[in-house]
Amino acid sequence: MKNSAIAKSLFGEVFVDHFCKTREWECREFASKVTDWERKRYFEII
Repeated sequence: MKNSAIAKSLFGEVFVDHFCKTREWECREFASKVTDWERKRYFEII
């Protein structure tokens, strides 16, 4: 979407840029957290 001329023409460049930046931030935040399930699964393996 970040490089989509169609999205930018439909929603505007400012909106598309902001939307993409917030989704990228959300992905980074999600990836930086370790869930209880992940901990439990990891400790089962080791």
